[in-house]
Amino acid sequence: MTPSGLINKLRNLLKDNSKPFSYARTFYSSKIFKLEEANVIADSLVLEKNGVEWGDGNWNYDSDTNKVTIQEETGEELESGDVIAFSGNCYKKYSDSELESYIKNALYWLSVFNYETYSLGTGEILDPEPSEREENLIVIVASILGKGNPIVSYRTPEFTIVYGERMSLEDKIKNIIDNVDIVTGSIDYIDLSYSAAEDD
Repeated sequence: MTPSGLINKLRNLLKDNSKPFSYARTFYSSKIFKLEEANVIADSLVLEKNGVEWGDGNWNYDSDTNKVTIQEETGEELESGDVIAFSGNCYKKYSDSELESYIKNALYWLSVFNYETYSLGTGEILDPEPSEREENLIVIVASILGKGNPIVSYRTPEFTIVYGERMSLEDKIKNIIDNVDIVTGSIDYIDLSYSAAEDD
């Protein structure tokens, strides 16, 4: 298991669902287009030129810059006034790199609070290999890091943990780790509640 392999589980826990987008731009001179949406799902991106789907050999998407660069093939050259339509899906809140960083930070906190020390080997494989319960714990801690101190409670069908108003982020994480035996069941049934300012 790698940190990136836990991204979908963390995204589901944070309820960061994808949404569709679609819009068009007119080409005049620049062949670089910055997409309006952040966190675009690269595999979902589709471009059309003048209403006809354009093969991906004519363009390249850079997720780091969130820009599409046109590099049209012979016979597919753009002319001024051509309309380029962009469509696909994007996540509402978090990029994959953000979630991966929260997961890696969660590993740090598990070590700080003496639960387990994971190292990243070749290919960023976690060592030791986490069990499903440990994966859930990593993801739960990562979700707290992702939302930060606005998290106010944690509920499963069996129990509820309510955090005090002045409880620090570190104490919230420690509380979860201290209660690992009862908080790491199926995360499909976990409900995290946040302060009103963050609960969107």
